[in-house]
Amino acid sequence: MGTSNRVAPDSHMYFRRKQSQGRIYLQIVESQRIGDQVRQRVIATLGRLDELEASGQLDRLLRSGARLAQQAMVLQAARQDEGLTVAVRALARRCCSTVCGQRPVART
Repeated sequence: MGTSNRVAPDSHMYFRRKQSQGRIYLQIVESQRIGDQVRQRVIATLGRLDELEASGQLDRLLRSGARLAQQAMVLQAARQDEGLTVAVRALARRCCSTVCGQRPVART
């Protein structure tokens, strides 16, 4: 039986620094709770952290990760019937920070 490329609905993905043979690597990891244990699976090793920083790729990777995380939050909220509110807030934050360089005032 092969492994699936899909992310389980109750899992979380994140960047992780992993040291191996004296070098630090950047990885994308999926963490999933199965019963009372947490299983971690490496999705990809992106390269050596020092090389990613020197080339400027680290900043681009982190920005991409942040954008994807924001999109995932919107999708998760939509599954929980909160989608419209979260989507509007996300769009407002993006528009305000792009147009005027400020974040909107939070309303409660």
